[in-house]
Amino acid sequence: MTFELKNDSHLTGIKKILGFSYDDLPCYLKSCLLYFGMYPKGYEVKSKRVILQWIAEGFVKEESGKTLEEVAKGYLTELIRRSLVQVSSVRIDGKPKSCCVHDLIRMMILEKCEDLSFCKHFNEDGHSSLSGTIRRLSIATSDLNACNENSHIRSLFLFTDKSNNAKESSVNRILKKYRTLKVLDFQDARFFRDLKHFRSLIHLKYLSFKNLYIQHSQHGFPKWIGILLNLETLDLRASPKSSDCFN
Repeated sequence: MTFELKNDSHLTGIKKILGFSYDDLPCYLKSCLLYFGMYPKGYEVKSKRVILQWIAEGFVKEESGKTLEEVAKGYLTELIRRSLVQVSSVRIDGKPKSCCVHDLIRMMILEKCEDLSFCKHFNEDGHSSLSGTIRRLSIATSDLNACNENSHIRSLFLFTDKSNNAKESSVNRILKKYRTLKVLDFQDARFFRDLKHFRSLIHLKYLSFKNLYIQHSQHGFPKWIGILLNLETLDLRASPKSSDCFN
């Protein structure tokens, strides 16, 4: 798609139009749109999930008479109105339940992310370079050894499944090094026997273990969750065997 986008005159024209649409956004909406670059191609993200991540990142500004979540919902509505974000599913009340971005818009987002050092991707192809300053990292591979080089990351997403399990030892090395993390999303990941290394992430504002497969833990949440004084969102919904964490 990248090659076609650069060499097809029609697609090049579309790229320019998308660039104008991005440039026309206020700064706070630019950051919110670029955040969709953290998710894999075609990924349908729950609206509440991305909204809470925007808040944790500090993208959402206070407005009189509104909660931050209400303001963030307005941001998402505006991106949808501008046709930069698509609604994938709706709630009973007609409000967006999940959303995504078109492939062409995602290509534009990834180019902007690269130019601005907004975020990086590391996947099985190993195409993404992890050199330079990295603020946000999205991982979709079980080989995490190359992810230990940069300690300035403040947002980390991990996308794994049954055929792509992250090694717990590699994850632990990352957690020890990335002490400045504010957003940590391990939703649907497939690992973990021991959760003790999370206690050092004192700057965390958003932590998701949703649907996380936890086999066993000797260090339950009550022993260290109170240390995370900045934590605003903790998502443990539908985590199989999550009761083991409270031993």
